[in-house]
Amino acid sequence: ARKIHGNVLTYAREIEDALQSSSLDFWKKEFKAFGGVSRVVFHVREKREQVPIPSSRGGDVQVRISGKRLDRIQYRPLSTRPPYLIVGIDPGTTVGIAAFNLNGELIKVHSSRQMRMGDVIELLYSLGKPIIIASDVSPMPFSVEKIRRAFQATPYIPRQDISVETKYALAGQYTYRNDHERDALTAAIEASRFWKHKFTNILKRIPAGIDTEEVRAGLIRGQSLEQILKTLQGSRKKEEEKRPEVTIENSDERVRVLDGLVKDLRGIVAELQKDLEKIRTENQKQKREINSLRAARAEKIRIEPDIVRRDLIIENLKKRLRLEEKNNKKLHKRLKGIKEAEKGGSEEYLQIVKVLPDLSRDSIRQVTERIGLKPGEILYVKSPGSWGKNSVHDLAEAEIGSIIIGEKTSGPLSDELRALFFTENLPLVTRKNVEVQVRGDFGSCDPDQLEEAIQVWQDELEEFRTEKSEEMITGLFKEYQAERERQVRKNG
Repeated sequence: ARKIHGNVLTYAREIEDALQSSSLDFWKKEFKAFGGVSRVVFHVREKREQVPIPSSRGGDVQVRISGKRLDRIQYRPLSTRPPYLIVGIDPGTTVGIAAFNLNGELIKVHSSRQMRMGDVIELLYSLGKPIIIASDVSPMPFSVEKIRRAFQATPYIPRQDISVETKYALAGQYTYRNDHERDALTAAIEASRFWKHKFTNILKRIPAGIDTEEVRAGLIRGQSLEQILKTLQGSRKKEEEKRPEVTIENSDERVRVLDGLVKDLRGIVAELQKDLEKIRTENQKQKREINSLRAARAEKIRIEPDIVRRDLIIENLKKRLRLEEKNNKKLHKRLKGIKEAEKGGSEEYLQIVKVLPDLSRDSIRQVTERIGLKPGEILYVKSPGSWGKNSVHDLAEAEIGSIIIGEKTSGPLSDELRALFFTENLPLVTRKNVEVQVRGDFGSCDPDQLEEAIQVWQDELEEFRTEKSEEMITGLFKEYQAERERQVRKNG
């Protein structure tokens, strides 16, 4: 099929070159297809014997010559009156012009950037007498209106701006070079179709010998058929066509350019409005879908209340899972620190200690959550401040091995604090006796020094217990002695 369509296009170009070489007046209509054209129709306004193309068949291409059969005899007027034209004009920097005769046949399609309004009028005057000036937008641009007034032509204005899709459909049967010629063709074709329907029934009532073109022109001007026939059948003087006179000002040329700009902007606005309408339609559709989904969900919840309860349970479980994952990360981090500390202590043959900021219950709780406390471990307390009996008792209950007090103390440890540790049987040594290396939450010390310091504390514990025993015995003896003295005084 592609090869055949290409051959048809090649033959069509050869025929077009032959017609142009013979200076024949013609217009063509192409039917595009894949790889070329499927059919090309040439309308030649000459006698058949003057057409230099014979009928032929071959090479997948058929050339057929046939004359146009009319519904009735058309009389050619003896006068040299120019033909009436239906003209479509597209104004702007580039002017587009399309001219048809009253039979709907294309006379000329042209566009140029150098044409001024005076040049447009001159071109139309050379083609014929424009009786309809058409525009593809509503209202008619000022520059097109001024050209219409120059020829005293009837305006054709569509009810609304012709869409781009319609323009492609109407002008697709003709050959045009740019969008300006396409718009001009569309305006002229619309006007021609509009009046063609009005001519169909009226032309059947015209008697023989009457110039149908004059009848059509009269109908376009708004005259009745009776008035037209009376005028044509009566005696008339021969009137000469005068060149239309119109004053063209510089501002009119500026207006012509602005008309084209306004038309382009209106086209852009129309496209944007279409896009906006599509977006609005899509938004409304999505809103309806959302409302439908919400209604379906509400109905489902109303029918199945267990789903709501389960969703809440699932949400709570998810929160708990996130908390557990967070705690798990903390535990992994703590375990890693403990292993590194134990590994470092075993390599250097040192005693691992865990660091406490002070002896408050909050500090003990935070360290327990962060790195944990196990029985037999050694704690290094940076400062004994904020200590209490309960905190020391908690450490003793946890079976901590011993406590090393740091240097951040204001003088020697109080006797009350020492007595409390003696009472709880919790070894208490100072950093003066044991050197401690601190690294974050962990530290290390010499196990021999620690053992010696604990031994010293054990000796002090024995002395404390001996003193307490002596104090207790002395107290008991004094109580007994006082009791005996009271009894002796009583008995006289």
